[in-house]
Amino acid sequence: MKNITITGCHGKSTTTSISNFILNKSHIDPTTFFGAEDKILRSNFYFGKSKFCLIEGDESDNSFNEIDSEISLITNIDNDHLDFYKDEKKLISAFKKFIINTKRKCIVNNDSPMLNKLVKTLPQQKIIKFGKGFSKYNDYSFEILNNKYSKVQIFIKDKSIGIFNSKLYGDYNCYNLVASIILALELGLTVKKIQNKTINCKAPIRRFETILNNKFVTIIDDYAHHPTAISAVRENIKKNFSKNEAILIFQPHRFSRTKILLNDFIKELSKWENLYLVDIYSAFEKKNISVETLFNKIKKKNPKALFFSK
Repeated sequence: MKNITITGCHGKSTTTSISNFILNKSHIDPTTFFGAEDKILRSNFYFGKSKFCLIEGDESDNSFNEIDSEISLITNIDNDHLDFYKDEKKLISAFKKFIINTKRKCIVNNDSPMLNKLVKTLPQQKIIKFGKGFSKYNDYSFEILNNKYSKVQIFIKDKSIGIFNSKLYGDYNCYNLVASIILALELGLTVKKIQNKTINCKAPIRRFETILNNKFVTIIDDYAHHPTAISAVRENIKKNFSKNEAILIFQPHRFSRTKILLNDFIKELSKWENLYLVDIYSAFEKKNISVETLFNKIKKKNPKALFFSK
């Protein structure tokens, strides 16, 4: 099969779901492996009828470099998975190998600083770059047209190709949406066909998912497990729920991530006026840091923060 691999430190599950929906509802019907449960299919797998296989590639343990990719898409690179890679240099080296090994085209978010820096060092023939605002260095550019739902206008150089609507929240989902649209365009779908699909696409479960909404409270579930992702959720809430009092109930994910990114977590979590911390989810790791270490440092900056132990 011809593999299309979507990877990146943030947004790859959402981008995979959006891409699958657009392609699945067109003449391209890929077999798809999702990293999160797709909200429409209620599954992590879809069996398609075409020669294409859409795969969410896992960068956390370098397994994405085991995939023979015809086309690839990278949402971003961030300082994550350093428990495996040990340092940023080895993490970036893994992405470099992934780009080089992609056979035909590699779509990259040129607004991601680490990814932007990497791409500059590589041959440009198969790299397709996109970003917000106009830049002579991007093949595709976009503008955000809506402060709530992700509505974007996409340009090739300085020429508009169209406006695309969705019901996804947040600026970060604009990047996921644009990446998926570019992938569809590069696979030969028309602008009109894609426009008819994006309005009905959905993020996977636990991606800013409203699980309760009544006149008393709105509960939103999000997988955000990295300081950058938590910051994106905070900005999303600030922009779309500014009149409401926000409470963050946060469970750190992995001892290693908490320890390595401790200062980043302290910086971000201290910005939340109402913070409830619970015990770290181990993900089968051995304990090498206590959540109390994180909590005590946050408490100095935010006396209102609370910790709930088992």
